[in-house]
Amino acid sequence: MEQDLGEKNALRKSDERKEMVSWLLSRKTAVTQEWIAQQLGMGSRVNVSRAIQRIERSNDVLMKQKKAELEEMYICVH
Repeated sequence: MEQDLGEKNALRKSDERKEMVSWLLSRKTAVTQEWIAQQLGMGSRVNVSRAIQRIERSNDVLMKQKKAELEEMYICVH
């Protein structure tokens, strides 16, 4: 996640960084998937929903590690 999300429009709608942020926002806040899609430039809320499901269901070790790191960062700031 080294690239600034301010450059979000230059990234694909399905960019993994956007998907990871959308997953975290959906887990830790009350914002809607529509809002997430607009703020991250992900197109429609359907894209956000699919990204969240993909991340939640992933058995990939690297994905699990990224999820844990994001949750740890979230805890540190709250």
